[in-house]
Amino acid sequence: KSLLSNINLTMKERIEIGETMSREILKDMNVNNESSEYKILLRIMKNIESRLAKPVGYNYKIYFIDDNKVNARTYLGHIFFYRGMFDFCRNESELATIIAHEIAHNELGHFDLDIKKKNLLSKIGLGSDLIERMLFSENVLTQTFNQRKEFECDLFGFDLIYPTNFNYCSPIDLWERMSQEEEVNSVGTFLRTHPYSIYRVTCLKNHMSNNYNLNCD
Repeated sequence: KSLLSNINLTMKERIEIGETMSREILKDMNVNNESSEYKILLRIMKNIESRLAKPVGYNYKIYFIDDNKVNARTYLGHIFFYRGMFDFCRNESELATIIAHEIAHNELGHFDLDIKKKNLLSKIGLGSDLIERMLFSENVLTQTFNQRKEFECDLFGFDLIYPTNFNYCSPIDLWERMSQEEEVNSVGTFLRTHPYSIYRVTCLKNHMSNNYNLNCD
């Protein structure tokens, strides 16, 4: 990270990379942006996006993926929201929790380091396949650092939801329900890219109590 600190990325570069990568990602996905689900997601996303005090400059786009995976992901201003996650969420407040979390990844610059690594490795003449293998190997050994980013996005996402009409206790309900599908163990904690949901609940409750004087119990 120190080695790459002097490498600058402009918003134009980030947006261009996001557009290119999103086109590649969407090639293998069943996108349905004519659906009623998409309209709900778009409305929620616009609401949350408007809460950003100092937006970094993305013009966010969201895609409804007709796939039963309980998943949502994002990359450089593009949000991919799966039907499985849409159906798992019980209300719009829970949908807002997920969307706010994905927006947070972008606003907090969580993709910058990987982009800088790829740019640096390309400049010294390494092929794209070798670069991908090197970055994959590194990511396997730093999974807990990725978990830290997930915690950051949970808290940032809550900050975005709090001033809205969405139920600010919904993140607790959502992650508690998610935790019912998980079996916590120390080895799994190290290997996971995402924290166990029960830890996310604890972290959120502490944030809400310490910084907002709120209690969702």
